[in-house]
Amino acid sequence: GESVESLTDFCVSASDPAVKETNDLPLALCHGDCDTSLDCQPGLVCFQRRSPFEPVPGCSGGENDGSQTDYCVKDVHAQSPTGTPTVSPSKRPTPVPITDAPVQPTATTNGPSSTPNGVQPTEPPTNTYPPDLPCVSESL
Repeated sequence: GESVESLTDFCVSASDPAVKETNDLPLALCHGDCDTSLDCQPGLVCFQRRSPFEPVPGCSGGENDGSQTDYCVKDVHAQSPTGTPTVSPSKRPTPVPITDAPVQPTATTNGPSSTPNGVQPTEPPTNTYPPDLPCVSESL
């Protein structure tokens, strides 16, 4: 079946939902036991645990679960749409677009804009995770 395999670190928060074993298909976030991602609600994938007590990304309690129950988690590989594509490759990550901010036209002059498409550069996002979040390093 489908599985999520990762060689990345992930962070968990006390506010993450607890893992729960249930037979209510399609399974919700942090619910198991799934066999494939088709057992999960849309936007979730089946995280195949390889051993008991393995942490479950985005869920709390997996490290205390001695079973090998597989759980539905957020699809970390799903991409959110970004803004208008750039003309050339970016030198740094594109910040997440703000969809609720009003869009204001760029002031124009008689000459061409100094930036592509008149888009002004923005500062990169800072500290994407709160500093008090414990991180778990797993090699799956």
